[in-house]
Amino acid sequence: MTNYRVLSEQWLLQYFFADAIKGYLRLKNTLMGMILRVYMDHLIIEEAQVRPAPKAIRSR
Repeated sequence: MTNYRVLSEQWLLQYFFADAIKGYLRLKNTLMGMILRVYMDHLIIEEAQVRPAPKAIRSR
């Protein structure tokens, strides 16, 4: 009986930690994605300021 309890406790710990790590990785990925998106938007805006826009876009 005690052996079974130890096994179940280990399984619960493993499951909890796996869930926590997955959550942390998901959070990290979303944060990195947000930072990358902002950075890319900044780069695109800078490039648009450096390079004159095509006449079709400028005339609007």
